[in-house]
Amino acid sequence: MTAKNVRFPGDFWWISILLLATGFLLLPIAARAQVTASGELKSTSRTIEQLTNRLNPAVVEIDVKGWEVDDDEKEQERAGYLVHDRRLGSGVVLTPEGEILTNYHLIRGAQNITVHLLGSTKKCVAKVIGDDPDVDLALLKIDGSEMPHFDLSAGSAVSQGQIVLAIGNPYGFEHSVTLGVVSSASRELENDIPTTYIQTDAPINPGNSGGPLVDLDGHLVGINTLIYTSSGGSQGVGFRNSY
Repeated sequence: MTAKNVRFPGDFWWISILLLATGFLLLPIAARAQVTASGELKSTSRTIEQLTNRLNPAVVEIDVKGWEVDDDEKEQERAGYLVHDRRLGSGVVLTPEGEILTNYHLIRGAQNITVHLLGSTKKCVAKVIGDDPDVDLALLKIDGSEMPHFDLSAGSAVSQGQIVLAIGNPYGFEHSVTLGVVSSASRELENDIPTTYIQTDAPINPGNSGGPLVDLDGHLVGINTLIYTSSGGSQGVGFRNSY
């Protein structure tokens, strides 16, 4: 049996032309999609950059000196004794007159609290004007006027998957910003304690306590409070040479 040449019937020649034309048309569509995605990423990057620059002046570093009960298991002979304690954390300026929100655990037992403002070498003495240990919040006051501050009236709820920024002073590195998403909008850590937290994967470390968690509109959505970790931090702090 001899093989025969196989040909499309003459009436269907246009199928080949259509397939070729479709391929050519799809190429610019894919290219445009790539350009659009790149443009959206650049736009988001600029938004985060501008937002960080705008919010940084309303975030302060808090230096606390006081007393703490020593419960270090490695130092048994000192366990239960009062020892000098120093803690570094963050705070959120709420009013032009210098009212600052932070964590209660940061200022607990404080004898001296000072606040460092962005762009200033001066440290302001702060006093506690209110606290609520149950929700781990405290309100401080420094002398000030026309201070950059967060507008609480513009607050908004968060949703799972939403992009958020954490600003603070991890390990004393002032005004560091990290990016993450809301892993859960409402999380209870202990069954017998009704406090709920926003769970996020934005890295925070010792020194972030009391700093703001904000959305991409710059609204204050939470206060960075604690880390669920076995190492004592979530790290995420790296350095590269700049050139």
